[in-house]
Amino acid sequence: MSSSKITQHFRGTIFPTHFVNRRVLFLQSPSLMLRNLRSYANSSPSPHTSPEESTSSYLNKFTKYTVKRLLTTILANIIVTGIVGVISVDLLYAWYRNRCNERLLNETVEKGTRPGAGISSDKFVPRPEIVERLKRIFQPYEDQSFYYMVCGEHGTGKTTLTRIASSEVGHGVIYVDIPANLNELGEAFGKAINFAFEERISFTKQLIRKILGETSDTPKTSEWERALKAFKRASAVYKAKNGKPPVIVYDNISRLVHKNLEILDILQDDAKDNADDRKYIAVFVSSEGSVPRRME
Repeated sequence: MSSSKITQHFRGTIFPTHFVNRRVLFLQSPSLMLRNLRSYANSSPSPHTSPEESTSSYLNKFTKYTVKRLLTTILANIIVTGIVGVISVDLLYAWYRNRCNERLLNETVEKGTRPGAGISSDKFVPRPEIVERLKRIFQPYEDQSFYYMVCGEHGTGKTTLTRIASSEVGHGVIYVDIPANLNELGEAFGKAINFAFEERISFTKQLIRKILGETSDTPKTSEWERALKAFKRASAVYKAKNGKPPVIVYDNISRLVHKNLEILDILQDDAKDNADDRKYIAVFVSSEGSVPRRME
């Protein structure tokens, strides 16, 4: 084979392949370039966006965010202010109501109960000596440290004379008539000292009690015990003002013997303690029989 033939054969064999490879590379290269350009276009700002438009878009976003944040803050402040306002009004109203109740209680102890005789004058047999003796009992001196028991047969006029004496003394004498139905004892006690049992407890304090776990199962103080505590508070005010303790009269105390000795014992123990402390003087009025023996 001549040299020209070899050359032609070589060219015929090599060039077409080389040409094809070049075509393939040429077709692949723009594809790569296109992919790279697209990727670059996605990660970079459009070359057609002007700086003014970018700044305006940023300002709009910032303004919207600021306004939203400001509105949220204002709304939160309004809610907090409203809650604080409601709590403050609730506590203030509860304080005002309780102060009014305490003032009314103090005024009642200062003035005295003054129950009246409870009997028409044509049926009443005057006993001035006994009335004067009772009046001296109802006017204790500053350092008196004992309480009294007034006893007598049934139907001898103990209640009538006690009512007359306490009404004539007036100031500092509280008269409590023990009812036949002991379920009404709290009401009778509260009426005697003009005590409002609807002591207002704020909703805020009620909520705090619930949070702290105080439930309806917690033992509650009975009405008569609440009234007795209120009387002792008023007694301190009365003694500070008048220089002597007030007097509380428990009439018909014998009714407790047959139904609730525990209340009788509590009243007697409290009378002893407060007489020792010179806070108030108790006078128990009863028929002769088991009560004097019980209280000895």
